[in-house]
Formats: sequence, structure tokens, C-alpha cells
Amino acid sequence: MQNISLIVGALIQVISMINFYLYAKASRQFAAFHLCLERTHRFLLANSLCENLKNQDHKDEARCALIDLIAQAPMLTEDVINAGGAGPRRRQRAARPKAAQD
Repeated sequence: MQNISLIVGALIQVISMINFYLYAKASRQFAAFHLCLERTHRFLLANSLCENLKNQDHKDEARCALIDLIAQAPMLTEDVINAGGAGPRRRQRAARPKAAQD
């Protein structure tokens, strides 16, 4: 009877470990997807703002700047995703002294 309890307990622990492993993997994949989705949202928002400009010259300049920004945007690699997407703004905030952040 003790052996059955031991085997069933070990089996439950293995199943639990598999569940947590799969949850962690799915969570990382969702975080990567969210970064891509946020970047796409920002570009679409910028394009919509360009579209609403009244002056055609300013609209063309803004759209050219947006195209240049998209063309030069770094690829989202696994390193960037694993670092939490710490972009230049986050690094700048972290580098500033505590008094300057408040």
C-alpha cells in the first residue's frame, strides 16, 4: 500500500512539473508576441497621426520619417525578448540618478 502511495505521489509531482514547464514556455511566447504587437501598434498609430495632418508637405515629411524609422528598427531577437524589451528609454531611466527620476 505504501508503494502505491509513493508511486501516485511521484506521478502527481511529475505532472505538476510538466504543467509548470509548459506554463513558463507559453508565458515567454506570449511576452514575445506582446512585444511584436506593441511595436506594430505604435507604427500604426504613427501612420494614423500622419494621415490626419492637414498640410500635405508635413504629411509627406512625417510619413518619410516614419518609413525611415520602420526600415531602421532593430529586429526583435530572443536576447531583446528575454531582457524584457528594455529599450533605450528604460536604459536611460535606469542610468539617471534617483533625484532626476522624481
